[in-house]
Amino acid sequence: MLSLEDVVGALNSKELQRKNEQKEQTCESLVVRGRTEKRDQRNKNRSRSKSKNWKKIKCFYCHEEGHIRRLCPKRKREAKEKDTTNGDVAVVEEGYESGDVLVVATKNFDKQCVSFFTLSEFPLKQFVKMARSALHEVSDTGAFMRTASTFRNFISRDLNSQFPAESGRYHLYISYACPWASRCLAYLKIKGLEKAITFTSVKPIWARTKESDEHMGWIFPASDTEEPGAEPDPLIGAKSIRDLYEFASTNYSGKYTVPVLWDKKLRTIVNNESSEIIRMLNTEFNDIAENAAIDLYPPEMRDQIEETNEWVYLGINNGVYRCGFATKQGPYEEAARQLYEALDKCEEILGKQRYICGNRLTEADIRLFVTIIRFDEVYAVHFKCNKKLLREYPNLFNYLKDIYQIPGMSSTVNMQHIKRHYYGSHPSINRYGIIPLGPDINYSSPHDRERFPA
Repeated sequence: MLSLEDVVGALNSKELQRKNEQKEQTCESLVVRGRTEKRDQRNKNRSRSKSKNWKKIKCFYCHEEGHIRRLCPKRKREAKEKDTTNGDVAVVEEGYESGDVLVVATKNFDKQCVSFFTLSEFPLKQFVKMARSALHEVSDTGAFMRTASTFRNFISRDLNSQFPAESGRYHLYISYACPWASRCLAYLKIKGLEKAITFTSVKPIWARTKESDEHMGWIFPASDTEEPGAEPDPLIGAKSIRDLYEFASTNYSGKYTVPVLWDKKLRTIVNNESSEIIRMLNTEFNDIAENAAIDLYPPEMRDQIEETNEWVYLGINNGVYRCGFATKQGPYEEAARQLYEALDKCEEILGKQRYICGNRLTEADIRLFVTIIRFDEVYAVHFKCNKKLLREYPNLFNYLKDIYQIPGMSSTVNMQHIKRHYYGSHPSINRYGIIPLGPDINYSSPHDRERFPA
């Protein structure tokens, strides 16, 4: 039998254990509460940091919307120690000083993509001027996806239509650098429409289109002498192509692209889709065209032209962009595979006939030409299309020179504008905007295409 002392001792022991357990629970509660308070304070500070110190931008590395801010000296040292400098992040706003270390982080900025770079290594002015590119059209899978044009009105020979084909009424805005715009300029030259339809070229390198935001795009020079080959806007005094779009539609929210076919009378955009503009120029202005007899889309060849246009667009015209703007290895390799399959197909076809659809020049040739004229000079390097150069294809290369030497075509090719645009307007691809010196190909040299009947 237990003694009284044993019972009292046991009770005291249980009471002591209970008190100890209470004390432990209290301590644990305090620790948890302390952690919670610290976490809440950290989140509060982070929220305050976001609202006051962070500016929303888009990370050029992972293409997620993120923020940018200065780092404190401690974080500056950490950033340098991590050695994660990434110059692909090319959106820098004025107000930062040389030597500031900036951090760009995505929505989940405490994990995933975090990029550091120092302004002393990347000049501020260069980054303010250099442009955001068509990378805005990259899907989550890393593949380039081109969006459709938006102004799709049609000029008609019918004088009672909204947009009748009248001499002097329309103006074409182009960039010599843009292959899609160059299609339209080629039609002006081939059809003899320079007197009926005026045109203006923008500057080759993208720049800020407004002071109120970060958009970079096509701009006009301030004078005729500022940029050889480019002119100020002669119609509404626009400073940029963006101004034309916003003048034509105050609620416009799409891309600001060239070509733009402008109606001087109604002061609006008629069409900005190159494939439709060239069809208008081919037929609707024949009553005033100097070369009305030239038909680049003859009825008897339309099915063949459409079929050719489809695989040339997918594999070559848009294919080079799919290579250049891909952000993952898989989509790049797939685009490159399709590109070289299409080029091989062209080489085989052109070994049997003078032009891509037979022995007659057609729309399909113009659409192919504007891409392959840029291939060795730009796409092979800038867009990583280097498996085989165009001049390594004997039939394609001679075909290219043949088209280039058609009267008027050489004037549509401004290689300085072409190279300066691509190498100077895509900082996520070419960080420092350095323009390669070569290869300076002579497209006026003799070709062998006369061996086929015309």
